Amino acid sequence: MSLAVSIRRPASSKPMSRSAQKGTSRSRVSDRQPRLSAVRAKSAYRLSKSLSYLFAIVGIRMGGLYLRVVKGEGLSLPMFRLMAVLAEQDRPLRLVELSAVTSAGTSTLSRLVAGMHKAGLVSRERPTADQRSLQVELTPAGRVLCERIMPVAAYYEDVATGDLSRKDTAALKVTLNSLYDNLDRLEAEVERDDAERLIQLKQERPIGSDPRGLGRAPNRCG
Repeated sequence: MSLAVSIRRPASSKPMSRSAQKGTSRSRVSDRQPRLSAVRAKSAYRLSKSLSYLFAIVGIRMGGLYLRVVKGEGLSLPMFRLMAVLAEQDRPLRLVELSAVTSAGTSTLSRLVAGMHKAGLVSRERPTADQRSLQVELTPAGRVLCERIMPVAAYYEDVATGDLSRKDTAALKVTLNSLYDNLDRLEAEVERDDAERLIQLKQERPIGSDPRGLGRAPNRCG
């Protein structure tokens, strides 16, 4: 006696033909395509649209225009900036203070100050209370030169911001200072070698997830 049992498939479990499977697959892909395209468009990094690039090209071009003026006075662009800082503060500054304002290293500033001191533009003194530090101040000749070229720098800024109101120009400067301060966090991450790890986490994190790892990010639109 044969024990074979004939099992009848329900109509709904009938295997799909290859053409039907392909059609369903295409449908699913087409449904996902707009969403994937939107994600790619949102996450794609474009150099020409990035803040760092835009800041750089503005700074390079403006700096080049300044250089055309100060070069005729025997100055480099870093020399001009250092003189402008000293004129603005109107007091002797230590190298560490100059470094904080100019973002230049103290060793670079030390060489720069040495050249400017030799040219008679700045004076260098070691305070009695702290012989290890070096204070820098404009000499009378350096102040006269700075006062002669500073109006040119002010004019360049007026032209560059000509399409902005005074209020918008002031707001832009506040924003730029805020962005600069925010880089302290990035600098700390780079020093800890965290940058590569953070990039990897961002790539692995699902779209819309909470960056703190607490699940899906809350919807802030409603």
